[in-house]
Amino acid sequence: MPRYSKKEARELSWYRGDLRYKLKPHQRLIEEAFRQSKSLLFYGDCSRRTGKTFWAALKCVEWALTCQNPLPRIFYASSTKTGLKKFAIPAFEMILADCPEELKPRWKVSELTYTFPHNGAEIQLIGLDVNPEAGRGNNADLYVFEEAGFIDKLDYLYSSVVTPMTATRPGARVIMISTPPSTPAHPLTTTFLPKALAEGSYILLTIDDNTMLSPAQKKVLLEECLTETERLREYYCRHVTDESLSLCPEWSPEHEVELSRPAYFKQLHRYVAMDLGTKVDLTAIGFGWYDRLTRVFYLEQEDSINGPAMTTIALRDMVRKHEKAIWEGLEPYRRVADNDNPLLLQDLGSLHGLHFVPTGKDELKAMVDQVRVMVKEGRIKVNPKTCPKTIGCLRYGVWDKHRKRFGRSAAYGHFDHFAMLMYLIRNIDLYGGDPIAEPGRTKQAAKDRKELEIALEDMSGIFEGTE
Repeated sequence: MPRYSKKEARELSWYRGDLRYKLKPHQRLIEEAFRQSKSLLFYGDCSRRTGKTFWAALKCVEWALTCQNPLPRIFYASSTKTGLKKFAIPAFEMILADCPEELKPRWKVSELTYTFPHNGAEIQLIGLDVNPEAGRGNNADLYVFEEAGFIDKLDYLYSSVVTPMTATRPGARVIMISTPPSTPAHPLTTTFLPKALAEGSYILLTIDDNTMLSPAQKKVLLEECLTETERLREYYCRHVTDESLSLCPEWSPEHEVELSRPAYFKQLHRYVAMDLGTKVDLTAIGFGWYDRLTRVFYLEQEDSINGPAMTTIALRDMVRKHEKAIWEGLEPYRRVADNDNPLLLQDLGSLHGLHFVPTGKDELKAMVDQVRVMVKEGRIKVNPKTCPKTIGCLRYGVWDKHRKRFGRSAAYGHFDHFAMLMYLIRNIDLYGGDPIAEPGRTKQAAKDRKELEIALEDMSGIFEGTE
């Protein structure tokens, strides 16, 4: 005969603070990986429908039962308060259904807290969309970021809010568990995935690992995905850009090339473009040229200044440095900038002799579409060695959830280098024209135009009889 009945065995598990009997076989894989990891951070890439919320809630309850630190404090943070009500609270209720009465915590709905009577441990549930810093406090023994890929400022919360709270709590842990974010530019992908991999504190759980679903159910879920990107991200945990939110889904590695300058380079139009940053955004600057013969624009250099560090003098020095280095004294045909700060542009021109034309603006989507069309036609190329941020923005840039503004990324800011390229493309003189009387234009512009016309005429024979 068994030593304990099922009821007695479950009750004993509660007093030991080991609730693994509640886990499905694939959830035990997460548990095993977590127990084997030793670093502060543990990160799990988990497919939809794997019960990752249930596992994370169970860890919070186990921690409250077993933590040896005085007055244990456990935080369960979800990307939205709605998510707490729909998924997290039902998971906690399911876990606590068979908890012995003398261990069962008191639920305070007004504060979204569970308080355990035997040791004063507290689990606080947080909806980060309502109060991003609600979890800030003195101590944290366990901090869970559930659906971490959809939490704004995840890197800031981890380093500035959560990590200091664990400093004096022996054995403290931080859990991030999520499906991948809609863009690999999210800090979950750029920062925490490589960190967890390097520390041996990571697990991948795809739909193929899910023991709760039958093959037929898995087949239905995969067939209902509207896009291949959705299928890869939601069920196979691939860190790919959501096509429905991508700023430039047409972008591909074939556009990332080093182009040689043509023999008639001096006669081509050179451009400088700038997206002016605020206190938190980057000021992004790009340098490139447009070849009217091949109808291709080439971005050959980028740079940026962090918002607070940006002054007109620093900006002047940066632009002049690059113009001199890459163009060997050749003047740009046009410098163009965002039109949000006309006084700064005026100071650059009048005080420093650096003249920028404020760009005209259409609807944001129309300006983005102009970039997309040129990319689709193979008419934008970017140097991969000198323009990594621009390439990152083209690969991973996304709209915000309302599709009204650009999203935000720890790696690429407000995708400022995409905005810089967008302003530049909008202001290319596609058909040549006369060198208009812009501030800072010189007689050299008229000479360049005349020499280009001669070069184009001389080379036109190359293309006779070709498409």
